[in-house]
Amino acid sequence: SMCLMAALSVVFLKCMLSAMSVVPSGVEVIPLPMPDPLHAEDWRLDQLPASYANFLIVNEAVIVPVFNQPRNDDRALGILRECFSGKQVIGVDARKLVLEGGAIHCITQQQPRPGKEGL
Repeated sequence: SMCLMAALSVVFLKCMLSAMSVVPSGVEVIPLPMPDPLHAEDWRLDQLPASYANFLIVNEAVIVPVFNQPRNDDRALGILRECFSGKQVIGVDARKLVLEGGAIHCITQQQPRPGKEGL
C-alpha cells in the first residue's frame, strides 16, 4: 500500500542519513523522489522496480526513466537537471522496461561475448 511504501521510504532515508558518517568527504548524496508504485498482473513481485535512479549518463545527455507520473517525473527530472547542468536531461517512458525488472541503466549493461568459456 502507499502508506507502507511511504513508511519504508522514511525508514530507508533514516538509515541512509545515519550512514552518512561513513560517506567519504566531498561526496554529496542527493535524494530523488520515488515514482508512485507500479503494479502488473501475474508479475513475480507485488510491485515493479520503478526508480528514477536507474538513469544513464552518456556523452552530452542523461537519459532518465519516467513513468507517466507528471508530478514525480518532473520533480526527478528537475533534480537531475540541477545535478547535471552541463548535460541535456531526457526522460524516456520506462513503464514497459520495468516489466522486465530494470530500466534505462539496466538495459545498457555489458553482455558477454557468445561462446566465451565460463560465461
